[in-house]
Amino acid sequence: MAKAKFWRKKPFILATVIIALVLLSLFIALRLDFGQREDSVLTYFSQQEGMPDAFAELEQLTPNNSIILCWWDYGRAVRLWSHREVIEAYPSRDIWNTMGSSRDPLNALEAQIFGTWGVIGKNP
Repeated sequence: MAKAKFWRKKPFILATVIIALVLLSLFIALRLDFGQREDSVLTYFSQQEGMPDAFAELEQLTPNNSIILCWWDYGRAVRLWSHREVIEAYPSRDIWNTMGSSRDPLNALEAQIFGTWGVIGKNP
C-alpha cells in the first residue's frame, strides 16, 4: 500500500524539481545580466579620452588615506582606479526608485534582488 502512494507523489516531486531548476536557472541568468550591466559604467569610463589618466592623476595627487567627495556614479571608478575611498559609490534606494527603476522593469527587478545600495538619505 505504501508503494502505491509513492507513485502518486512522483509526478508532484518531478514537477517540483523541474520548477526549482527553472527558477534557479532564471536566477543565475538574471545575476549574470545584472553584473554585466553594472560594470558597463566602468567600461564606458575606461573608453573616454582622458578619463583613465584623470583617475591615475587623482591617485598621485591625494594621500593614501584620502576620502574623495564625488557623485556616486563615479565612486566605483575612483575606488577601482584611484585606490581611494569615496563617500558614496552606489545610489541609494531613493535615487534608484526615482531615476533608475522607471527605465526597464527587468532591470528594476534585478536591481532589487542583486543591487548594492548606498546609505545616503537613510534614517539611522
